[in-house]
Amino acid sequence: MYADGTEPLAAVLDRIDDEQFESPDEVQSSIYNIIPVEGVGEPGQSEGEG
Repeated sequence: MYADGTEPLAAVLDRIDDEQFESPDEVQSSIYNIIPVEGVGEPGQSEGEG
């Protein structure tokens, strides 16, 4: 989910060039690399701290 809305997972996967992945971690990494930081949060930030 983005701060200003959402995007279906299928739409995100359509933007990834790879058709096969070696592991679930590879899929996750590919997704994190293609979506904007708003989709995963700022690096090093936690919602429960502060």
